[in-house]
Amino acid sequence: PDSNLRTAKRRPALVIQAVNEYALRAAREDEIRQRVIQITKQFGEEIQAIRAGASQLLVALGELDEVQKRDTKECGATFAKLKARFESYVRIGAADDAGNVFCSSGPIIEPSVAETEFFKRSITGDGLAVGNFFTDPNTGEKMMHFAERFYGANGKVAGVVFAGLDLKWLAEHLKERGLTSSQSILIADRLGNIIARLPNGDALVGKNMRKSHEEIMDGNT
Repeated sequence: PDSNLRTAKRRPALVIQAVNEYALRAAREDEIRQRVIQITKQFGEEIQAIRAGASQLLVALGELDEVQKRDTKECGATFAKLKARFESYVRIGAADDAGNVFCSSGPIIEPSVAETEFFKRSITGDGLAVGNFFTDPNTGEKMMHFAERFYGANGKVAGVVFAGLDLKWLAEHLKERGLTSSQSILIADRLGNIIARLPNGDALVGKNMRKSHEEIMDGNT
């Protein structure tokens, strides 16, 4: 009887200990979850800042005389100078309302952008349009396009100005944003193509994450 009494007295302590361990684990999980949310918001704000800068640049480019006049030579020279000052962009260009490229900061690698996601989105609505992951077939440079439509003197849509964000620059720009050695972050376009992964993302950029992250990408998880 005395032995049974001592055992009975010990049991509540074991239960309390188990509950405390569970509470500590749950608190730790919540702390990690909140940290993850904080990190993703931080990187989201960085991307928004990049978008805002691109929009301001493109709106200004659409007002240039050489763009309005579709002066390929003068426009190309101006865009080349601007690209040299903005290391974040692989290329800067302009196309008419049918998608025919008439201006580029470098050699025109494609005569038309009519079938690209960024052109289709920008030509049909005001505001910044964002394209999908793109690899230059000639140089192998990886980029993502921003675009804004511009208007002619008659007030009608005259075309689209666009800029290709250098994904190598993006990775360098984001890597100093406070990730610890145990953390990583992955950024993808709307199709699931990876545009940045920190750290050590070179091998993953351009690969598609949708199959393994479908629930997350669709907002279900």
